[in-house]
Amino acid sequence: MNKIHVCLLASLFATSLVAGCGKEGADTGPAASPEEGKKQVETPAMSTDPVTLTVFVMPTIDDPTLKKFYEDPIRKKYPFLSLKFVKHDAKRSYANEFQDMIVTGSAPDLVISSINTISNVIEANLQTDLTPLIQKHRLDLSIYDNGIMDIVKSISAKGEIYGFPLFNNSSSMVYNKDLFDRFGVAYPKDGMTWEQTIELARKLTRNEGGTQYRGLMLPLNYMLTANSLSLTLLDPKTDKAIQNSDKWKYMFETWKQVFEIPGNEVMPANYETYIEDFTKKRNVAMFAGFSMLPNIESLNDPTLNWDMVSLPVFKEAPKTGTQLLATFIAATSAGKYKEQSFAAMSALLDPEVQAMYARSGSQILMKDPELKKEFAKDLKTAQGKNTQAAFVNSLAPFPAMSKYELAVRSILYDKYREYVTTAKDTNTILREMEEAVNKKAEAEKAAAK
Repeated sequence: MNKIHVCLLASLFATSLVAGCGKEGADTGPAASPEEGKKQVETPAMSTDPVTLTVFVMPTIDDPTLKKFYEDPIRKKYPFLSLKFVKHDAKRSYANEFQDMIVTGSAPDLVISSINTISNVIEANLQTDLTPLIQKHRLDLSIYDNGIMDIVKSISAKGEIYGFPLFNNSSSMVYNKDLFDRFGVAYPKDGMTWEQTIELARKLTRNEGGTQYRGLMLPLNYMLTANSLSLTLLDPKTDKAIQNSDKWKYMFETWKQVFEIPGNEVMPANYETYIEDFTKKRNVAMFAGFSMLPNIESLNDPTLNWDMVSLPVFKEAPKTGTQLLATFIAATSAGKYKEQSFAAMSALLDPEVQAMYARSGSQILMKDPELKKEFAKDLKTAQGKNTQAAFVNSLAPFPAMSKYELAVRSILYDKYREYVTTAKDTNTILREMEEAVNKKAEAEKAAAK
C-alpha cells in the first residue's frame, strides 16, 4: 500500500484526539482569484547561519517521500536549513519519545502529524502558538479554503494556531468500467447519494463463471471515523456516550444495506485486501472511501479500465464529503530555532510546493482554482480520468471531541461489524454500544487520575 496513505490511515486509528475541538465548518467557500491564491508566502528575516532542524515524524512515511515533500522544498528556499528526521517507533508511546528527546537535548523543532495526532503534542505540553510569528511576518492565511483555519484554531480552546495543514487525504469512489460494461449497467456519476449507489451495487453483485463479483466495497473503519455526518461517540462536554440519535441510526442502517446484498457481504480485515480486490483481482465494481489513486499508480497496469466520481453522500448532508484528514506540520515550544522553524513551515505553503503536492495526488486545501487543476497531473494512470471529482464535495464539519474519543473508537468498529453480521436490530446495537462506550470512557478517566 502507498506509504503516504498508510500513514494517513494509521494516524486516524492509533492516536488520541484533543479535547475541546470546536464545531467550525470546513466548507470550501467561494474560490479566490488566481492572483489572490498565488500570493507568495513572505520570507521571514532571520540569520542565514547553517541550522539543522529536528523533525519528529509521527506517521509512517518513507525516506523518498520525506525528501520530496519536505526536505527538498525547504532547502530549495532556505539552503542553510537542514532537516534531521526522527521517526516514531511504533513500539513506544509518543509521550515517552518526546520525553526522551527533551532529556537528551534533542527536542524536536517541528512535528509532522495529522490534524488528529497533533493532540499528542498538546498532551506533552509541547504546543506553541504561531500567531505572533504569523503577525510578525505577515503570513497571509487567506490562501486557505474558507473554514480550514477555523478547524485549526478549534484544536486549541483559546483559538491558537499550532501549525498548518499541508494537504488532505481525499475521499472518492473509483469504479471498474469493464464490469459495468459487462453487466450492462450505466456508470456512476458525481453527486450520487448512498441510496443510489447501493442500488447500483445490487445490479452489479452476481456470481458468474465461478467468480463472485461484488458491487460495492466500503472500508468501514475509515468511513465510520471520517463520517460526513460529523458524529462522535462521546459528548465533548460530559464525556458520555451519545449514540441514541436518529443520525446514528440513519448512518448505521444506510451502510448496512451494502452488506445485506447477497454476495456482497465480505468485509476485508485490512486495507491491502480492499486495494488488491479492486486493482488486481478486479472482482469489485465500486470502491468508495480513501483515495486509491496512488495505489493504482503504483500498479501501473494499463489493463485496469477505471474512472472515479465523487464520494456518495447522505441525503441529510448533500454535497458533503468526509471530515478533514489533513497532514499537519507544527512547531514545538521546546524547539531551539523558532524563526527557522516558522520559515521552514511557511515554505511548504508556497504555491509551487502546493502545486507539487497536488500533482502527486494529494488534495490541497488552498483557494486557488488553478492549483486545484493540478491535481494528480503527475500520475500517469490518472490522465484522462475524472480527477476533479475529489473537489465536488465540501469537507464535513470538524466536530468537537472528547479527549477519550479515540480510546473508545474500537468499540464502534467492533459493534458495527457485529451489527452487519448478526440479526441484532439497530436499537439493540446502539444501546449496547452506548453501554460499552460509557464503561470504557469511565475506565480511561479513572486511569488518568
